[in-house]
Amino acid sequence: MNKYIRLLIVFTVTMMMFINECPNIEAEESAITRLQKVNVEIKKVNEEYIEIILVNTGKEYCPYWGGFTLEKLKRKKWQYKSHIDGIAFRKTETLAANGTKIIRIKWKDYYGSNLSEGKYRIRLIKEKMFDIDSECVAKQLRDFKAFDIVYSWFEESIYN
Repeated sequence: MNKYIRLLIVFTVTMMMFINECPNIEAEESAITRLQKVNVEIKKVNEEYIEIILVNTGKEYCPYWGGFTLEKLKRKKWQYKSHIDGIAFRKTETLAANGTKIIRIKWKDYYGSNLSEGKYRIRLIKEKMFDIDSECVAKQLRDFKAFDIVYSWFEESIYN
């Protein structure tokens, strides 16, 4: 009987060690909280490129997925715009605590051509919508709140 009790104790202690090695939910919430403290604004956008300003108002660095996705509104439905072959993004980028970063994306580098007239939305940490009109004057539209917090591993699993 003592032999079985010892086995049970060893098994229980081993299981507790494995459980402690699992990812901590509080750590994930902390990462999401960090992303909520990042402001994403479109500085300039036109048919050739977009400049996005990332501002981390938090007191900790903020890791985020190094890529972006772009969709165009066609016939009242958002359609994913595929990148050209060979495009790869870094798995993780970092924004310093109380830091600012300006990102410039040239559409030709990722899609092989400039953007045509239409309404677009880009996901880079948070989702932003913009419009390129017939005069190639781009304006930022309202923030689209439905996907306000998009964390890196969600984006990787959906788009990779």
